[in-house]
Amino acid sequence: MADNFDKFLPDWQIGTLTLTANSTDFTATDALLTFGSIQQGDFIISPDGRMLVIESITDDNSGVLSTPCPPEAAGTFQTRIRYQSDNSRYTGQTAALRRLMSGGNLFALAKLVGDPEFILRYLGNGAFDLVDPVTLGIQDPNGSLAKLAALVLAANKVITTDNSGDAQQIDLGALGRALLALETGTNAQYVQGDGTLQEKTGLPVSAATQTALNGKASLSGATFTGSIQSNNASMFLTNARNNTGVGQLNFSPFIDARIGGPALGTRIFGMETVGSDVQTIIEATSGGTTAQFRFYHYGAAIFPGAFTAGSKSFKIDHPKDPYNKYLVYMSTEAPKAGIEDWGTVRLVSGQAEVDLDIAAGQMPGTFAALTQRAIVVSVNNLDSHTHVHAGRITDGKFTIFADDSDCNDEVTWLIKAERADPFIKSHPYCDPVTGLLIPEHEKED
Repeated sequence: MADNFDKFLPDWQIGTLTLTANSTDFTATDALLTFGSIQQGDFIISPDGRMLVIESITDDNSGVLSTPCPPEAAGTFQTRIRYQSDNSRYTGQTAALRRLMSGGNLFALAKLVGDPEFILRYLGNGAFDLVDPVTLGIQDPNGSLAKLAALVLAANKVITTDNSGDAQQIDLGALGRALLALETGTNAQYVQGDGTLQEKTGLPVSAATQTALNGKASLSGATFTGSIQSNNASMFLTNARNNTGVGQLNFSPFIDARIGGPALGTRIFGMETVGSDVQTIIEATSGGTTAQFRFYHYGAAIFPGAFTAGSKSFKIDHPKDPYNKYLVYMSTEAPKAGIEDWGTVRLVSGQAEVDLDIAAGQMPGTFAALTQRAIVVSVNNLDSHTHVHAGRITDGKFTIFADDSDCNDEVTWLIKAERADPFIKSHPYCDPVTGLLIPEHEKED
């Protein structure tokens, strides 16, 4: 439309324009920008008189500015676009044409002498040549493509080569067609002879496979280097019961779990003392030291070292209602590796000596060797109001005195002490020199 206008065209004022602050994009309503031949270099005149140069026109109602719209010019207003002069447009088109020609492609084309049997090939900027089309595409120097092209394809056939290397078609067969027809499968499936997929679970073991397995792990024993998993509910290990005399021993097979060799690891086995008990024994070995943890068939257990638990208690049949109730007691705890003892003694002429080893039924000197910081916690007169008191514990003995030298009353006593024996000094929770309990310990990382 604009090609018929004079050198200076009137402003285009159809529809409305919308400019967005700080954006190069603009939109229009009913502006017919392409119909009006609006193009690069024309500029929008905003209501405040600013000239905004157009970079490109997208369609009848949108385009792009050369620079972002100033906030002062933003808004929606009556379209007013000023055309460049025709001379400016021709000058720009001429410059564009010169840029296109500067690459040398037009000059290179002009130099070529045409040949109807050849086609044009681009070699790079400003370079072309003519090539024979026979030399293009997939070459067939051995005639293989020609042999394939000569075949007349038939249904359900596969292309192979014969002894001479010529292409031929052979019957694919039902199994081949079934394999090709398979859509999906998993590693847990196998293909049967009829071409169908079946799960591996439940596959029978052939005689040859069983023979090979028996050779790898015979019933007389085998060594496995990997993990062993059994999905059965039970595993049975049995030895013959060869000894039957009272006091003789019988052993079950053992389960050995070793780390690196026999000097480090764990062993579990059962042992019968004929006529006495059956034990489950767990041995833990490190270097030259082995500790045995024993669990007896009647419920008892022996731990050779320290026993640590969140709580300690007993649970027995209730002595008043053993068929219907249990009785549960909890142990008292203290921040000490403590022991205690108590008993009664009768005063003679107002006093009595208590030998704690005799009271406990143990070897003389045991209490003194076992304990430290021993004290008499209390003494109490059971027969009268005569006041009694106790002296210090020395060498496992202490004396109780009455205020009345003629008093022959029966008196109770209670003592407490802390352990000082070698075992308690080796306990990881106690001081190795004094044997005193260290109640607080840092957690391991």
